[in-house]
This record gives sequence, C-alpha cells and structure tokens, in this order.
Amino acid sequence: SKIMTIAAALEERAVTPSTPVIIPNRLPRYDASFKDSHEHPTLYRTVAGTLAESSNIGTILVSETMKPKTLESYFHKFGLGARSGTGYPGESGGLLESSKTWSGTKKATVAFGQGISVTAIQAASVFQTIANDGVRVAPRLVDSVTQPDGTVAQTPKSTSRRVVSHQTAADVSRMLEGVVS
Repeated sequence: SKIMTIAAALEERAVTPSTPVIIPNRLPRYDASFKDSHEHPTLYRTVAGTLAESSNIGTILVSETMKPKTLESYFHKFGLGARSGTGYPGESGGLLESSKTWSGTKKATVAFGQGISVTAIQAASVFQTIANDGVRVAPRLVDSVTQPDGTVAQTPKSTSRRVVSHQTAADVSRMLEGVVS
C-alpha cells in the first residue's frame, strides 16, 4: 500500500521524491493516534526517505495530499479489489471498500496497508507494475496447454494498462532501492 500511495501522490504531482516530510513520533487523526513500528524523535525526511524507512506516519501525511477517492482509484488501477484475471478457480478479489465508506481513521490506515486485504498475486502485481515501467500486465498462471494429441493451445494474451507514467515508475523504482540500502 505504501508503494501505491507514494506512486499515486507522485503521479498526481502532489509531491516529488524530494518533498520534505516531517514525521512526528505520534500523529493524531480523528479518534486515533498513529505511530511507526518504533519510537523515534521527530524525523525530517523526504518522500523518498519516508518510503525507504517504511514510515506509517509519513505515508499518512503523503496520502493527505490527495482526496481519498483519488487514492482509491489508484488502488483499483493497480489491481486491488478485483480478481487478477488469471481465471484461477476460487480466487479472491481481496477487500477494498469504496472510499465513500472510509471512516476518518480508515482514510489514514489504507495509505499504509491496514483496512484492506490483498492476495499474493495482487501484491506481486504492484511490484510488477512499477518494474514494468508503470504498465500493469494481468498475470497468467498458464502459458499454454498441450492436448494428448500434442496440439498446443496458447492461453489468451494478458491485458495491459498504464497505471502510472514512466517517470513515476522510475522514481518509485529508485526510491525502492533506498529500502535495501
């Protein structure tokens, strides 16, 4: 979710990788107080640093540069809330409620991954979209089927859809390198 939130804010030109983010130890929103995974003094980071450190608070602050409906639309573009297109029997579409029903706290939590549910294929597809220059290619589990007589039947080609621009995908890719460095 953090990757999608940051990508959406970049794509909407609400932030840049170098936009400053002041990350307090606690962030009061609505009837809750949000925190990161560890105690810390006020941190002075950029959007890139927020992603590199996987800050819940920083990601909430970035998400607040957009309307909830905008963030929801990007989650859908990345493939959340719908079956992946593999045709696998029993596949779940995950859980992504309409932003119209998000409570005050849910507006904050969806930005960093709570309050939604994704499948492993959907999660992998987010990274695939960024790595594929911002184009989401519907996943396939089977490339072809060979009949008993040796005839090979190809499965239909995957559909593709641009989710974010080349520039946004390149920026997020560089930012993700900071996660491991």
